Amino acid sequence: MDEEIKIYHSWRSGVWMLVCGVAIAALGLWIIKDPEAGMLVKIVGGYGAVLLGVASLAPLLLAVIEHVVHKPYLVIWSDRLEYLKPMKLTYGVVRFRDVERFRLSNVSGQQFISVDYKPAALIRETDRSVHSKIARQAIMANMHQTGAIHNFQASGLDVRGAALLLMLTDRLGALK
Repeated sequence: MDEEIKIYHSWRSGVWMLVCGVAIAALGLWIIKDPEAGMLVKIVGGYGAVLLGVASLAPLLLAVIEHVVHKPYLVIWSDRLEYLKPMKLTYGVVRFRDVERFRLSNVSGQQFISVDYKPAALIRETDRSVHSKIARQAIMANMHQTGAIHNFQASGLDVRGAALLLMLTDRLGALK
């Protein structure tokens, strides 16, 4: 059971998001070029074209980066879960001995794996994570949305959310 399980962002999901983003960006540009559209509509169309066009690149970019640098988004070991911090290209660690359970959460139609820590580990993780006001606000937002301080994206991966949850739960159960 020491074999690692590597999970990457899905190429298919990234390409699909890019196609949708380009379509929405094209619609925004069409709105800008419409001579009958008012100035406010043109501004909203322009912002939509730029923001959604750029945002649609993120999933594909994550998949490309993960494969180019050979760093998967998640690595599940027998005793821990390692998650990629994309901005630093380093891994954070969730030790299974500190975890009460994993569960599936839904936020705005996106699936996440939420980590429910044991009480002592929750205090330790909260103290370790809170170095700035922004970090405290992020933790509070996570707690408000999902009831957990750590959440990992389960949508847009090469494994479905329910299958990922099952893998994590199996590894956690084997440790207990």
